[in-house]
Amino acid sequence: MFVVVDDDMATGTCLEQEVLLSVAALCNTEQLDAPATCLHDNGHVLVRQLASKSGKSRLETPIQSSGSDHELWKLTPQTAYYIVAIIAAIWVLVVYRRNRRLEQSRWLSTFYDKFYETEKYKRVRELLDSQNSDDIREMVEHEDPDFTDYLNFFEHVAIFAGSKQLRTDDVEASFCYYLDCLKSHEKVRDYINNPEKGLRS
Repeated sequence: MFVVVDDDMATGTCLEQEVLLSVAALCNTEQLDAPATCLHDNGHVLVRQLASKSGKSRLETPIQSSGSDHELWKLTPQTAYYIVAIIAAIWVLVVYRRNRRLEQSRWLSTFYDKFYETEKYKRVRELLDSQNSDDIREMVEHEDPDFTDYLNFFEHVAIFAGSKQLRTDDVEASFCYYLDCLKSHEKVRDYINNPEKGLRS
């Protein structure tokens, strides 16, 4: 370290050994046994003790600040990078979930319009919603094309629900009643559960 002595105590030349000893005592150090050098800085005398016989200096030069500041500045961009990466990952997940939900809604709307807004499934839908068991039995036994198309429609819906392209609760909310109509007729249930028909129950 440096010891600062005002010009009132020195005349601009190297201080006497006695002054150095007094300074050392004030600094709570051991007695100095090596020569000292003096530096001038803006009206002050900077006293530095040279290396002692043991090879170690008694009054050291100013200790430079540690590398903690440098390490802090080094870690700051890394920390910022990780924070930005986490935020970006969360945002990607949010966007993915939103887009997936929109895609599911579009598929549901397509199936809904196809089932309710066209005439293709109307006849079978109304027949299964009735208690006309004779017509229902005849339709099933003769494998009426409209009936098989009707079953294939729900099989297609089941495939999309199984692949998560449709949400199960959306399917139930939109088609639950007519799915129950399929279950309510024994002939229809037997046909669906017949493995030879190749339907996904």
